[in-house]
Amino acid sequence: MPEYPAGSRKRPPTHPGQVIADVLDTLRVSTRQEAHAMHVSPMALGNVIAGETKVSPKMALRLGKLFGNGAEIWLRMQQDYDLWHASRELGAELAEIKPISDAA
Repeated sequence: MPEYPAGSRKRPPTHPGQVIADVLDTLRVSTRQEAHAMHVSPMALGNVIAGETKVSPKMALRLGKLFGNGAEIWLRMQQDYDLWHASRELGAELAEIKPISDAA
């Protein structure tokens, strides 16, 4: 089965919501407090933290501003997480797809 995107990684990438939860816990800051600072509802931030909602580009911009590390890192984390899970769901189908360069 092809491995996307993390080579032979057997363990899934950490969901960005878990990273947010860990940082807020370490800083001893509440979700409600940071949601207010980001101009989103506590439910919206809570859903990302719980892994029920993906980090959208708008949320990534807010998180990047809040944590001072830019939006791209949050989008990459979400993309890595999504690709890892999708590659397992489609594993057998992907194995059957032959690259165009092999068809000639």
